[in-house]
Amino acid sequence: MNSEKKRQIEWFLSFANLDLERDPPRKIVGLLMDMDRTFGRPLHSELTGLLSISDSEATWAELVGAKEQTLIRLQNGVRQTIRQAMDKLRMARQYQGDDKDLLKSLRLSEIEDFCVLARVETGSEVKLMIGDRPRLERKPGTREWRVYWPDNALAKSRARVLMTPERNDEGFLFSFLQTLDGVLLTSIRQCSECNNLLFQSGKMERSFCSTRCRSRKANRERRKRIREEGGSPYKEDLAKGKERARASYERKQKAQSGANVKVGKNRPRKTRKES
Repeated sequence: MNSEKKRQIEWFLSFANLDLERDPPRKIVGLLMDMDRTFGRPLHSELTGLLSISDSEATWAELVGAKEQTLIRLQNGVRQTIRQAMDKLRMARQYQGDDKDLLKSLRLSEIEDFCVLARVETGSEVKLMIGDRPRLERKPGTREWRVYWPDNALAKSRARVLMTPERNDEGFLFSFLQTLDGVLLTSIRQCSECNNLLFQSGKMERSFCSTRCRSRKANRERRKRIREEGGSPYKEDLAKGKERARASYERKQKAQSGANVKVGKNRPRKTRKES
């Protein structure tokens, strides 16, 4: 698999994993801006013009709010397609092996239909094209350019059919389906910690979408083991957990109310200097 196709698949999975309610606008807009660099074009007519926005968090929040319904529709389309494919693949696994009796109860039409992972209606623009492109060159001694076909080029050129996805919801989904063409069936899976989608592209087995999820599961299993063993290690781990929770609470309160706020048990208190 080439690197371009890998980037495109990972872009769609990152888009499907977005949390439009909790993720910061900077992250959402950053991914949408990366669409032009990944595909060379905007995939939807309502997602154009993102490269010209100002570097302002407020502007980004307004942009995400204005595009929210479109983003929800597109996300649902990608997620539903992947969910259908994963469910169908799980069903197909029960027919693995040498037991031929499993397929006896199915008709031929049902077996053929069983191979269809998902059915999606999409729109596209189809063009019948001249196979060879004309040449472009500058006229000698001028700044003008001329376009021409060499002699006999048209006589030797073969017809080509080009299919371009429409720039609407169906076209966006069609672009996603194009990236899946030829991809190993088991390469798209879910993170065993957060259930985000991930892409298995290399030989190394992937069970987590990020190092954070891997560490989170390992820490949870470690704490479970310490809790079951009990004794002083459990008490020490419990005390450290309380300290981490307290420090995290203080950081959040100071981020909301200011760095000079003294954080109490119930609510942050301002210093005399501030009051």
